[in-house]
Amino acid sequence: MIGTKKISWVKRIAVTLIALTPLFILSGCGSSGTDTSGGTGAVSGVITDTSGNPIEGATVVAGSNSPTAITDKDGNFTIAGVPAGQVSMNTITPGYNTNHFTVTVAANSTTTIGAPIHLPDVDDMGNAPQITNASAAFSISNGAFAVTATINATTNLTVTDARAELVGYGIGSVMTASGSIYTANITLPGSFVGPSAVIKIFAIDSKGRVGVKVLVIAVPGGSGTGSFNGTTLDGSWGGSAKYHHASLGGGDLFGDKRHANVSLSVSGSTVTGTTATINIEPFMPASGWGVTTSSFTGTSTLIDASMGLYRVTSSFNPSSSRTVNLDLIGKLDSATAPSSFVGYFEATIIDTSPSVTTVLLGQFSLKNNLTWSDSDLDGNWVWSEFIKTSSINMTYTKPFQFNSSLMATSGSFNGTNTLGYTLSTTTNFSMIDSSVGLFGGTVSSSDGSSTTFVGLLGPYKQHVTGLFTVSSGGNSAYGSFWGSKIATPPHFKTADFGEVRFDGMLIPSIWRGVYVVTAGPKNGQTCFLSLWTDSTGAVVGGKILPIPLIGTGCPAVSPFTTGSLMFTNATDGEVSGSASDGTTTFIMAPSSSRNASMGVYKARLIGDFSVNNGSSTDTGFFFLQRVFIE
Repeated sequence: MIGTKKISWVKRIAVTLIALTPLFILSGCGSSGTDTSGGTGAVSGVITDTSGNPIEGATVVAGSNSPTAITDKDGNFTIAGVPAGQVSMNTITPGYNTNHFTVTVAANSTTTIGAPIHLPDVDDMGNAPQITNASAAFSISNGAFAVTATINATTNLTVTDARAELVGYGIGSVMTASGSIYTANITLPGSFVGPSAVIKIFAIDSKGRVGVKVLVIAVPGGSGTGSFNGTTLDGSWGGSAKYHHASLGGGDLFGDKRHANVSLSVSGSTVTGTTATINIEPFMPASGWGVTTSSFTGTSTLIDASMGLYRVTSSFNPSSSRTVNLDLIGKLDSATAPSSFVGYFEATIIDTSPSVTTVLLGQFSLKNNLTWSDSDLDGNWVWSEFIKTSSINMTYTKPFQFNSSLMATSGSFNGTNTLGYTLSTTTNFSMIDSSVGLFGGTVSSSDGSSTTFVGLLGPYKQHVTGLFTVSSGGNSAYGSFWGSKIATPPHFKTADFGEVRFDGMLIPSIWRGVYVVTAGPKNGQTCFLSLWTDSTGAVVGGKILPIPLIGTGCPAVSPFTTGSLMFTNATDGEVSGSASDGTTTFIMAPSSSRNASMGVYKARLIGDFSVNNGSSTDTGFFFLQRVFIE
């Protein structure tokens, strides 16, 4: 969010809690040899989020000379030209914390990382490093780009790494800092075709958050001749753009991951299309939140005829008070039979009433000739529903997250939720606009409420995201939801409390976040909370700590020495348990509360709690996210 940021208590926490990242040592996994005395090798692997979903369009950087690769639609990457020996690597993409790991690379062979490299979500993207005044002037005389940018981290944080890469060619450079001015030189390789080059600038702060700026630079003399041409992108395309949205501030405490679906028709340089966007903004009344479809026209440009890099740009007006400037830069998977177009995007949304400018960064994945239908909704689902604002007391009070386990057949969704209620369809779920995967429907609950969902089905038809409205007794609660299709229920298992390391070993998970006291002696306090849990659900560590300004009265507990967590329902992810240091006990989902649950992506633990120190009890809401280091 630019121009009208609200500094919520979550963002103040962000400058207090500094996240470290792990260091993994990999010794030639999958290599055919062990020679590290010189030369170069390759490194391959897969990048996912903390729930195991692949991240497409992420950049993986190896060593100080920055050979790079971009993950494909399945999160796979291979970096060639990596110096043999021990090499430090970074995985970098907006909306996720960066992950550092070290690989021992064997010469003349490929080192395969045996397990996925996980990137934890970032809930406060508004505090990622800001990159401005970026340029990359090309000099014909020395055949190099002079890259420069102004990079600033947020208060009390520092920029720990800044790099520039020539996208598609696997080369780049660490940037040198002089105050807030960062510079680098990138020499154009002999294999360059053009006619233009994509320069991507990354900045990583001391919390591991990533800021990104992408430049497209015309290169005089570039032949523009290769396997790809100006019509290779022709055809019909459909899919999703994935991004993170900062918290709304005020009563909305946490950011969320969102999708915007898009359909494109490309003919030469002419593009027509439709977007479907989830509109949940702090300056909109909750009753006005919705999924908006907009038609647009734009331009397609071939960037690099050898790499299959293309750019799609458009400026359009979804309403009289909103302008969207859209810029997609991606790579085709084939010059002869392209089936996927994957890359990253930047969207600048300019609202005039009120005056707000929002910049969104993320990844997109489009498939050739993709269509959606009602039958795509059939199957077993688990959805996580997060209440952002509410006029309903008790059960649906904000903020709160609960899960629903649903079985869908021919538009009828039936199941249960972690609140303990039975769900049944009152209005069948169906496609509202099949060209962009927009669907909707309504379920009734055994507590007498009804919930209307409007959402987007992803390009692989395995994930949904959208918004919901709960209606009960003339009052309403509003929020966002996201979910996954489950091949074989139950979706959750006890081992999900642990973490699978890169070598396949089970290690404890670290869950870090806060709890907010809403009743008790410390009412209004926000306290730091962490839990360490192993693959049996046993609590093996963690702490409670005061937070300056917003949680000075919190107890100091370090570490938890006993306790355990368990799934009370492995189908929908309902969780209960406790942790104690012998004096203070944290109880997850106490008997008088609503519930607690693990999010469908297995990256969050959220729900009601109580904390008892032997003489008094506080109750409220907690939010924990799976991270690498406390």
